[in-house]
Amino acid sequence: MPENMKIIDDKKFMWDGIVYETTDKAAEIEAGYKKQSFETRVVTDADKYLVYTRRLAEQQTAAPGS
Repeated sequence: MPENMKIIDDKKFMWDGIVYETTDKAAEIEAGYKKQSFETRVVTDADKYLVYTRRLAEQQTAAPGS
């Protein structure tokens, strides 16, 4: 079973829960997440493909030092 969470480039990504058979299918799903403002990574695991995502902040909620 793949890890539900991975730290990639010092950022926490969550697995979308689906194992994709081809890189093309994983890329298609990844593109959909990117349109919804997610940061994504595709990870290869035993000849299968996993899509990990993290939500990008749309705006800062508080000014630094507040």
